[in-house]
Amino acid sequence: MRSLLPLLLALACATPPVPKTEPPSILLVTLGGTPAHRLGPYGSATAQTPTWDALAASGITFNRAYTTTPQTLPSLTSIHTGQVPPTHGVRNDGDFVLSEKSKTLAEQLAGAGYLTAAFTSTFTTDSRWGLDQGFAFYGDTHTDPEPLLLHRRFADEVIDEALETLPALTGPTFVWVHLDDTNPPRFFSVKPDAEPVDATVTYQDAQAGRLINAWRVLHPDGIVVLTADHGEGSGYLLEDAMLRVPLFLSGPGLQAGETVDDPVSIVDVAPTLLAMAGLPKSLAHQGADLRSGGTSLPYSESLAGQYALGLAPIYAWTDADGRFVQGGWGAYYPAVGPLVQDQSTGTALDVQATTLAHLRTNQGEIAGQHAVLSSAERGLLRNLNALYGDAAALPGEIDPRDAELRIARVALAAVRQEQGMLMRTDELLDSAIADLPTAWGARLRKAIVANERGYPMVTILSLESMWAERPSTGVAVLLAETHEQRLANDQAAHWWNLALERNPASIEIAAGLLRTQASAEQWSVYVASQPADLVRVQLLQAELHLREDRPHDALQLARVAAAQMPWSARARWIEGEALWEMGHVNPAIDALYRAVELSPWHAHYRLQLGSHLREVARYDHALRVLAPIARRLPDNPTVIDNFEGSRQGWIDARKKVRRPGTGYTTVKRGIKP
Repeated sequence: MRSLLPLLLALACATPPVPKTEPPSILLVTLGGTPAHRLGPYGSATAQTPTWDALAASGITFNRAYTTTPQTLPSLTSIHTGQVPPTHGVRNDGDFVLSEKSKTLAEQLAGAGYLTAAFTSTFTTDSRWGLDQGFAFYGDTHTDPEPLLLHRRFADEVIDEALETLPALTGPTFVWVHLDDTNPPRFFSVKPDAEPVDATVTYQDAQAGRLINAWRVLHPDGIVVLTADHGEGSGYLLEDAMLRVPLFLSGPGLQAGETVDDPVSIVDVAPTLLAMAGLPKSLAHQGADLRSGGTSLPYSESLAGQYALGLAPIYAWTDADGRFVQGGWGAYYPAVGPLVQDQSTGTALDVQATTLAHLRTNQGEIAGQHAVLSSAERGLLRNLNALYGDAAALPGEIDPRDAELRIARVALAAVRQEQGMLMRTDELLDSAIADLPTAWGARLRKAIVANERGYPMVTILSLESMWAERPSTGVAVLLAETHEQRLANDQAAHWWNLALERNPASIEIAAGLLRTQASAEQWSVYVASQPADLVRVQLLQAELHLREDRPHDALQLARVAAAQMPWSARARWIEGEALWEMGHVNPAIDALYRAVELSPWHAHYRLQLGSHLREVARYDHALRVLAPIARRLPDNPTVIDNFEGSRQGWIDARKKVRRPGTGYTTVKRGIKP
């Protein structure tokens, strides 16, 4: 055998290899709806922000950092992609999802060996919008609120989850934490005279302090970045209160306590972090390294007015001297110190408009991937003040700066709708539409309100009229949903088909078509063609198991889906039907009650629940559940037969002597006849 001694001696005498330096771990913290002026380092004397004060002292503070849009999802997408909204395609909350073709910061870092984890707090950061791309762990699992209101987690819960997970992340790590306690503000009485927003900012600062202290222990040479998705005020406008956001950068090699007064953009975050990690800038990035000055002419936009009210879209750029805004008309707003004023200098110059046109021409605008929303999801967005509408709405001519009272009416209508004041909602929407006849989004909302008021045919006629004007995915989906709720599956399938032609990648639309038209074999083929780890695909698989008489499998997947999508009436319905098939009567009826609460006008859910209540002789409960759809669908024989059968059962039961302790008992869940 050949001796290994010479080789070992040679290795011993060789020059020892230079140890490879591990790239720095990165913590990105984003705040929801928090303008720069609310934080201590930017001059606030009312909020207590020792965490942000210390972060500013340890690194660089950017006094004039600007978001790309005053909406949560598009601006966070800009942070993660390093692109402006026209380029990444997400132009408004609730109307778009991030395409899988986009490459996020998490994907780039994961490709370089980073462990990636995210901990988010609100429905607009849910994985269904695409922000989970590149994250090995994405913490958007929310508890099931009772009643379901804001669907958000407060900062303490988010930070607790992050602190539990961080020690298990070894090696270079990228962690994103999003806190959203200010929209609307969560009030904490830290100071007797503090207003809710300042008190909430103080609370957020304290919670983030727990995270950053733990991060410094685990990653003493790590990078910490803090910024916000947008400021506060009207998301229809491009004023400083909405666009100027905090931005701190702390890490190795940075000058402690440095301040930068030049304008920069949130699209600079991704290329800066890649550069600090020793990785090349992506060719798709439109931002620049903040350490070298960042973006010299930050771009911002808002299309919320176009999608919701048929107003003109507004675009802007900001430089050291102020901001140019172009909508129905253009104007320049001067800067005084770090603040851009709300009063313009007058008529815009041609050179300013030309600069904006040049910026927009070079953005490589794409058609974004449209979102498909359920009725429960639309309600969640309304509760979060998200300005969703319809991405098919054409741009109008009226500038949002000239329509603030009309905008306020629509905002109030959304509040009244969630409060159940539907007649007042109708009046407010009528007023807005009278002033803004092109208000496409407001007309959609009015059609939805008509259905909630018990006039589904008014809804259908209104939507068909809108479809004739301008075919859109949103209109087709609402028509399909309304017909399906009325048990008119043939008509529903027609509109699901039209919607699928316009948005063939949508799992939600495909699911509607499968429910109303497809055979079990077609259903199985479609499910097999989709990624098995997507929760919406798992929900389809659960319903397929139910059709195949596999209730145990259906129940398991339905509960997984319900945990991740607590607003999903379909998940609760599948859970209830699976439990019923397994003989668990009480839990089954409770789950079906939950489905009806989440989708109160879906006749199929009420019909199934009413039928099961009849089977266990709870005729009074069955009558309460069935009465609303009996009034809405007086010509449907299935509905009327079940209602009359329940009424007759109740009459017959009253004639009999009841035995104490028999029959099914459950808590009445607030279902109104």
